[in-house]
Amino acid sequence: MPEDYKDFGTVNGIYRYENDRSEWENHERALADLDKASGYWRFQYSVCVRSDVALQVWTDLVDNELLEGPESTPYHLNPARAPEYALLFDTVEYSIESLDHGRGMFRDMLDAIQSDISRAFGRACLRGPIENTTGHLDREPYLQCPYDSMCGLNHITERFGLRPGFTEFVTRTLERMLHFLVVRRCSCHEGTGRLFRNHGLRRYYNDYFWRVEVDAALQVAV
Repeated sequence: MPEDYKDFGTVNGIYRYENDRSEWENHERALADLDKASGYWRFQYSVCVRSDVALQVWTDLVDNELLEGPESTPYHLNPARAPEYALLFDTVEYSIESLDHGRGMFRDMLDAIQSDISRAFGRACLRGPIENTTGHLDREPYLQCPYDSMCGLNHITERFGLRPGFTEFVTRTLERMLHFLVVRRCSCHEGTGRLFRNHGLRRYYNDYFWRVEVDAALQVAV
């Protein structure tokens, strides 16, 4: 059995669906290349953001989270099903659109989006209670620690009373989304004219559109 199949479920880079695994498990294994990138060189490259691509990837990643069955994570504890996810998505959408056609180091892009999320939850708490599965997000601790002094997502779960794993869900999905913009560029001729193309269960971004967008952004910058 090829080594890449044992580690990542792929043969020559193409992910193979395994019938003895659930749909969620198959999709999670198909994301192994993005998680591998996070472990190996997450701080060492720049990212050029195209907002429509990034937001579609975010949506696809969250749709996959919704496939997880209650036997591994009860529905009421799944962050993708949480009432506060609506605020999270609105903030991610705003943040990504503000970065459209921007280029920066991976760490800087990640920090910028996480800071927007932290501030959004802080402002919402100051306006009034945010409904969540366990009741209401706690407003008092936030009054003692304004969002300007907060660092990324480090204190969201403990200060706002969010469900365990919410911060990890946000960080994991953001990292996968940003890695996609670099790792999942494809220059083959399949699906010519389409923004995305699929190889097995893995979706790729058409490199032609990438080059057109980057060249246009560089011309504007000049």
